[in-house]
Amino acid sequence: MQYFYNMIKNSDEMLEVTLHKNVKRMCEILDKSHMEKISPGDKLDHGNLKRVIDYSYFNARTKYDIEEESPRGHGRADIIFLPKGKNKVNGEIIIIELKVNRYYGNILLIGINYDQKKVKYSCVIEEYNNKIKLLSTSESEAERKRSKELEIIRKNKRLRGSSSKP
Repeated sequence: MQYFYNMIKNSDEMLEVTLHKNVKRMCEILDKSHMEKISPGDKLDHGNLKRVIDYSYFNARTKYDIEEESPRGHGRADIIFLPKGKNKVNGEIIIIELKVNRYYGNILLIGINYDQKKVKYSCVIEEYNNKIKLLSTSESEAERKRSKELEIIRKNKRLRGSSSKP
C-alpha cells in the first residue's frame, strides 16, 4: 500500500514542480522513480525511460488527457499532456520528448498560437544547447511590432492626459 501512496504523492509533486519549471527537483524525482521502476542491470532504453515517466506523472491523469506516441507533423511526440475540464482554459500543455544519450545539437522549442478573434499568429522560440541550458528566447516579429504599437498608444494617451490638466 505504501508503494501506491508514494507513487501518487511523488507524481503530484512531479506535476507541480514541472509546472513551476523546477528542473532540479524534477531530476531528483526522476532519479527516485528510476530506482523504483528499473531493476539494477536493466538496459535503459526508450521503453524503460517511458516507464519511469509514466510512474513519475501517474496522477497527472486527473488533470490532463495524456496522449502517447502521438503523430504530430512529420514525427511523433512521445507524450503530450492536454489540460482537461476546468484546467482547459488556463492549463499549460506539456510535451515530453524522451531521449537516451541522443541530444547532440541545439534544441528548439517552438510554440505557435493562432488567435481566431484577433486573426493573428503569435510565436515563441526557445533555444537550448545539448546540456539543456537556455540559449535564447525569441518572439514573433508580429508580436514585437504589436507590443511597440501598444506602447506608443499608451504613451500618447498619457501625454494627452497630462496636457489637458491645468
